Amino acid sequence: MALTFASGSRAVAHSTASDAVHNAVHCAFMTLPAYSRSREDGENKGHEPGFGVRNGSSTARSRPVEASRERMELAGEGPSVQGTARCVSRGKSERHDRESSCHVSSLGAARWNKEEAMERRKFLGALTGASLSVPLEGSSAERAGAQHPTASGAGGARQSPFATSQVEVAGNTVFVRRYGTGPAILLVHGFPRTSLMWRFLAPRLAENHTVICVDLRAYGRSGIPASTDNHFPYSKRAMAEELVAVMGTLGFPTFTLIGHDRGGRVCYRMALDHPKHVERLAVLDVIPILEGWSRADARFAQTYWPWILLAQEQPLPESYLLGAPKAVFENPFGHGSFGPEILEEYLSTYRDPARVHGICEEYRAAATIDVEHDRADKEASRRIECPMLHLWAEGGWLDTFYAKDGGPLGIWRQWAPHVHGQAMKGGHFFPEENPEDTAAVVKRFLSA
Repeated sequence: MALTFASGSRAVAHSTASDAVHNAVHCAFMTLPAYSRSREDGENKGHEPGFGVRNGSSTARSRPVEASRERMELAGEGPSVQGTARCVSRGKSERHDRESSCHVSSLGAARWNKEEAMERRKFLGALTGASLSVPLEGSSAERAGAQHPTASGAGGARQSPFATSQVEVAGNTVFVRRYGTGPAILLVHGFPRTSLMWRFLAPRLAENHTVICVDLRAYGRSGIPASTDNHFPYSKRAMAEELVAVMGTLGFPTFTLIGHDRGGRVCYRMALDHPKHVERLAVLDVIPILEGWSRADARFAQTYWPWILLAQEQPLPESYLLGAPKAVFENPFGHGSFGPEILEEYLSTYRDPARVHGICEEYRAAATIDVEHDRADKEASRRIECPMLHLWAEGGWLDTFYAKDGGPLGIWRQWAPHVHGQAMKGGHFFPEENPEDTAAVVKRFLSA
């Protein structure tokens, strides 16, 4: 396994050119349309309808404008710090994206979707390439690019330098954002997000930890392994094993593990399959796959539409996602208070036929082989023995659907005897919408 950093053919010293490069990329960013966040009484103004945050009886806490920082996140680059190294490897991943093709021949929009995705990659690649044209060598660049998170802006909004890289593991490459120094925390996103969803939470946790944010296979900028008839390459077991390898390559044989949505399911599977690597586990707003399916009813089907739709045989779900990718972000399983640049970055995954096919394969695995893995563990009385935190959305589905089971904690106690947790304001995406409160609870968990 190898860790690749510089996207150019060689690595050169950054100190003599950092100011010029930063100025160049700053000018490039300024050509992008600015956006603002302004919310009053739960309404989100300044961007498209359908993205206001309405989370039951509560409204997510507003945040100050952070457009320039989010643009840097989009390009895979942290805030400018004098002497900070910037390291990324994008060439291999983008080459993989270009060569990948979806085996869904009946998708009428596939050709123009692929062309549009390619044009967008060239644009983002130009920005990222400009900002990263003078990288340092691997380990020193990581250390310099991930230290000293600072508070800036109104409301204590944090800007933390970070490094990006592509980590090569068996049969795939995994895109990584790395913040801070110290004991390791691995953050794993879910549907329909990418590692970008942690842009507010990660800097808060990086004050005394190394925080690793990954794109799951097929999402964002990670690779897209071929699937099989039984969907195993997109099973939680395969994805968990891959992330153990990623952390080992980065030099972290043990770590705290935090996952949201689909990422939460990858994380609990990792805690069951690789307990020696997981020091602590936090699973956000999900219950085990077996428990979800065993309690499924009409209300479940109407609410958890991705479970039902995306598990269908190809090309049906692929056709829907490729035909109307924006619709994914205009319902409670997708909407957020972010602006158009963040939305566009998320949408790019759903304009790529190969990525969409991989995502659907993961949902097919969740309806088949993942259930078998869960059932085998439950019948064998295998448990998650490490300390576990479960957080769920206040007033959300987990908060209301499973009262007769003792709520989500009642269900998790069948799997993890040391679990505790609480409801959080901010809706399903509370780590992204309410990072301050989420960070406070997670920090208490880490220090307990």
